[in-house]
Amino acid sequence: MNLSLTSMGSRELQSSVKAFLDWWIKELKDLAPGFLLGSDKNGDNMILVMPGDKEAVFLHRKGQHWQELGRCHPESTAEEVADIISGAGGGKRYITVRLSSTSGLRRELNLPLAAEQDLKQVLTYQLDTLSPYPPDEIYFDYRVTGKDAEKNSLQVDLIIAPRSIVDDAVKQMNKWDLTPECMDIENRGQLTQPQCNLLPSSLIPEKPPTSLSKFNKLLLAVNLALLVALAATHLMGLATTREELQTRMEIAKLKAEATLKIREKADKLKEEAVFFQNLKTDTVPKIAILEELTHILPDETWLDRAFLEENRIKLFGLSSEASNLLSEIEKSPMFENVAFQAPVVQEKRFGKERFQISADLTVVSSDGN
Repeated sequence: MNLSLTSMGSRELQSSVKAFLDWWIKELKDLAPGFLLGSDKNGDNMILVMPGDKEAVFLHRKGQHWQELGRCHPESTAEEVADIISGAGGGKRYITVRLSSTSGLRRELNLPLAAEQDLKQVLTYQLDTLSPYPPDEIYFDYRVTGKDAEKNSLQVDLIIAPRSIVDDAVKQMNKWDLTPECMDIENRGQLTQPQCNLLPSSLIPEKPPTSLSKFNKLLLAVNLALLVALAATHLMGLATTREELQTRMEIAKLKAEATLKIREKADKLKEEAVFFQNLKTDTVPKIAILEELTHILPDETWLDRAFLEENRIKLFGLSSEASNLLSEIEKSPMFENVAFQAPVVQEKRFGKERFQISADLTVVSSDGN
């Protein structure tokens, strides 16, 4: 009974806190002067620059629509560019650079859900297979576009661009006295808000502290203080019972089990990666050995079995002229020390001779198998 009361009290607390915060934030926004709200990068102060070999296009977002401000040559001066973007009005401008689709690469990936825990690290490890450029010569960013728990699938949109192209674009913007805060790649010619940012942290300008940030900190402190006071007042009326402690222990146990499952999935993925890597490095030598045997064995010879042990192979089969097999196999540069492992036996049912032959390999697989 005490557990039910505790659970009901927790739900009522969460509901009360959420309702209070929603009301409080709305009231603060209504009371705050307009200049304190500042500019929003998703608002009307975004300038979208689309550089090209012959000209650069400047766009300004008005509500849900984009308006072209003008165009200029790459050799235009900063004054000429300032005259173009002056059509966007005053205030803080959020500069976004959008490279052409040929300047980089966009990939849509399907990854296991477990990869979401450390997605950036997972993508970094796979860059050498995902990108035609060396990993140390690119900038990349990504966004999660979908999840499918039933299929254990995570959809990721990955964009990649050579560092030289990104750095040159930043230099061009600096030449025009513009400091870009975001850079992405054109997506099918659509004019949309930027979803990724190719700029590394070293190229993103630091925003100096302003009165706006202090005001926001004050609002945050007030909200946190009210939240703590409301939670403390409510929790003081609840008894610390054994059922509540048991509930917390069960939650901790569930979290621990979930962590173990994620770790097991990660270990399984590592084992699968090692397996496929070994398979990849091991396939070519074995295929080469089988191909060589196919060419050197006479037409009237059939192999039943073949065993590869370190640098030695054993062959079992039937042949019309088993006694000549040693000389045929020794002609290949891939085999040496060819010998019968057992006497040749006549198989009357097939009219053939059964043989067992072993030989040393002069070419072995990378893992010794």
